[in-house]
Amino acid sequence: MLRARNRARVVSRQRTMLAYVLVRRGGYSVKEVAEYFGRDATTISSLVSRYEQKMQNQPELGRGVDRLAQFV
Repeated sequence: MLRARNRARVVSRQRTMLAYVLVRRGGYSVKEVAEYFGRDATTISSLVSRYEQKMQNQPELGRGVDRLAQFV
């Protein structure tokens, strides 16, 4: 489902969070994550950067990332 071309908000948010975890905490490259999701590397890079900024203003996002990172 996360690899689908679905742009529904709930799917997009989950895909963004997972991309963030894979790149920032999992040691995967932006290119690897982009290939997995079938997206452009620039798109993934932008998503990760924007998510990082959102986390500064919304601490609950960081807690979600911490929970997800346990499984990666």
